[in-house]
Amino acid sequence: MITEIRPGEYVFYSMDHFNHKVCAWDDIALFVVTTVVSEGAGDQQIVDVGTMALGPARRTMSGNYGWIAGNGGAISRLNEYHGFLNLLDSEPHIVGDTLPLIPNHSCTVVQNFRELILLNPGNGSRRTLPVNQFGRS
Repeated sequence: MITEIRPGEYVFYSMDHFNHKVCAWDDIALFVVTTVVSEGAGDQQIVDVGTMALGPARRTMSGNYGWIAGNGGAISRLNEYHGFLNLLDSEPHIVGDTLPLIPNHSCTVVQNFRELILLNPGNGSRRTLPVNQFGRS
């Protein structure tokens, strides 16, 4: 008997799945586009993504909230609307750059948005898909 279904998890994958060796980098299919909004100080920059997009899920081992694809850094702290991007070994990004953020947990991200943008890298097509959520019209 089925007692629970989590389609957001296995359809999209996330950093959590990658860290547990459930999927490869190329299997991850959910990204949050974030924009660099401040140069910050030292090896940190500020991006426009926070708990309102990612939720509070934090990777316990690394202490990060998500990773920028292509070794672009990791989100080390969040407030509601902004994240602190730890550059680690990556070069600083330019203010205004949009970056593909891989969240720790895909289900949390999907529930925080009304629609997803589906991109087909093969032919460049783009369409939106509404997220039907309990209690929302």
